[in-house]
Amino acid sequence: MLPFQWCDTWDDNKNANGQYGLADSAVKWFRNYLSDHLQYTDFKGCISSQKVVSHGVPQGSIVGPLLFVIYLNDLPQVLMNSKISLYANDKVMYYESDDVLEMQIMLQQDMELITNLMRVNKLSLNVKKSKSMLFSRRRAEADARTEIKVDATVFVQVECFKYLGLYLDPKLKFSHHIDRHVQKQYLN
Repeated sequence: MLPFQWCDTWDDNKNANGQYGLADSAVKWFRNYLSDHLQYTDFKGCISSQKVVSHGVPQGSIVGPLLFVIYLNDLPQVLMNSKISLYANDKVMYYESDDVLEMQIMLQQDMELITNLMRVNKLSLNVKKSKSMLFSRRRAEADARTEIKVDATVFVQVECFKYLGLYLDPKLKFSHHIDRHVQKQYLN
């Protein structure tokens, strides 16, 4: 399983061939809305200086989710081997096999396809938030290490990962999930 995260930007070339049916005036509005806006931080009345943000979707923007869906629209079609699960801004790519080496090769091939799609769409992968996890009930496979890369950066392989509110572990025993919820109840 490869949960991954990317950083958002907007490029009206995504609509250049008209595949989303946006009128030129709408593209112009998006371009104006998303480029060269000012950003500052207000923390307990202490206001930072303003900085120009040359591109990207403003945090908390109403149109942000729409733009996110537009960018994700092509993602499932580029995969050759794996499957992908998309929910809001959570993305998980997975491949099922008894052979760990085959799994690594297939996931790596698809990760390269995703990386190319992101470059075309002027997106970047947030490798710090991207992880890998190998699921298996067999001990030898559960302890195996995989090495999925984006460029030269290897995804960190984790023993526990929170996905859609569930803490997953390599053997799907949900012990981490149960422990965290029991601990949370005792702290309250």
